[in-house]
Amino acid sequence: MFRSVFSRLMAMVLSLICIIVLATGLLAYSSMRDERVNTRMEELKRQAYDIAYLASRADAPILTQYLGDVSETTKYIAYKADQIYRDYGAVMLVLDRQWKLLTNVYMVSDADSFDVDELKSYLYRVLEGEEIVFSRADDNGKLIFTVAVPWIQEEVVLGAVVIQTSAQTVEAMYRDLGWQISLIMILAFVISSMAVYVLAKRFTQPVRQLTAASKALSMGDFSKRVDVNGDTEIDRLAQTFNSMSQSLETVEMSRREFVANVSHELRSPITSIQGFVQGMLDGLIPPEEYKHYLTIVSDEAKRMTSLISDLLALSRMETDGVKFDMARFDVNEVLRRVLIAKEMKIEQKRLNVDIQFEEENLYCNGSLERIEQVALNLIDNAIKFLPDEGTLTLISKTIGKTCFITVKDNGCGILPEDRPHVFERFYKGDKAHVRGQGTGLGLSICQRIMQIHGQSIYLEDTDVGTAITFTLERAEAPEAAEAIIAEKETDEKE
Repeated sequence: MFRSVFSRLMAMVLSLICIIVLATGLLAYSSMRDERVNTRMEELKRQAYDIAYLASRADAPILTQYLGDVSETTKYIAYKADQIYRDYGAVMLVLDRQWKLLTNVYMVSDADSFDVDELKSYLYRVLEGEEIVFSRADDNGKLIFTVAVPWIQEEVVLGAVVIQTSAQTVEAMYRDLGWQISLIMILAFVISSMAVYVLAKRFTQPVRQLTAASKALSMGDFSKRVDVNGDTEIDRLAQTFNSMSQSLETVEMSRREFVANVSHELRSPITSIQGFVQGMLDGLIPPEEYKHYLTIVSDEAKRMTSLISDLLALSRMETDGVKFDMARFDVNEVLRRVLIAKEMKIEQKRLNVDIQFEEENLYCNGSLERIEQVALNLIDNAIKFLPDEGTLTLISKTIGKTCFITVKDNGCGILPEDRPHVFERFYKGDKAHVRGQGTGLGLSICQRIMQIHGQSIYLEDTDVGTAITFTLERAEAPEAAEAIIAEKETDEKE
């Protein structure tokens, strides 16, 4: 029944609201009822004192002396008794100290309902000057409320005034109060339920969307996103889910692109190898041309080997936590060694080499093997795309604690639409994937190497040709480092 978060939340909150509203309503009803009953008892007590005062005046000798007939006072007492009966539904009697009714005090017809014998146990205290308010059950089990006060003449307690009203009369005062509080409780519950429904819907909406998006995600649809409209824990969870979906979608797109590119890169040399070998086997290629076509097959096999090696290298470097063996080395010397390795290609194209080293020796911290790989890749790319008699420029300089190494050429350059993608895997500006033009992984490997170093590699803005710069942390020269160590040892000895 309560299988969803929404239904469980609604049931729990509504149950809590129902308990709170019911408890609050009962408490309010009890409190207001007691207050009304106490107010009514106080009113009856005040009326009783008024009657007591009039009763004490009715038999006062001074009144008889000066007024003679006191029938007007007696009449007024009768009027008050009748008014109390009409206003409060209460009956009244006046007793003297011998528990006899005064003959000159008017009483309503319901006076016979008083049980004088039962009252005596309470009236002893009244005759001592106390006032008493109490309740008792009649023969039918209904409560009867009684108020008794002394009436005093010349500082002497002469008797008691008793006013009595049934519980039914008192309950009539707060019967309408129960209906009012019940109506308020119902309205409060309905309004609270509506508010809880709206809030629960809004609160669980991200959960429902998360459930639907997660289901789609499990089926391979990474495009689903969850709406985020706040900053609650659920909203932050939705944001995290969206980020995860975005990352998975990016990974999936990269995977598909990677598979497509690898398939294309491997299919081309395999097709060439298969075609030439099959041609030889079928006799379509004459024996005197075998050497030429076998050379092509060998080149394609080397390109496949290079591609696989690059893929393995990139895969190893993308493993979390991979580290290089760091050391201090002269980056200018690394660039010189790479130039010597590429001397034959440079001479074949009759290239001009422009060396712009800010210092003869520039020492940096890093992996010598990996930085040599980066320099080799950049210089090889520059030579590959330079025209005959073009210029290859190597620049090294320092700014603060950072070394900047730039490989620049004055070739055809990179098209503006290709510039944002030069470091992507398998991306080639020529788009035709011409045989012999590389695997498209070189710059991706260079970028990953520099990321592991905590450094950067980027494409410079140039008007002519292409310039790529990478950075390294500068290190002290060996002589300077030895001098610093010797100075420290001297200071420690002193």
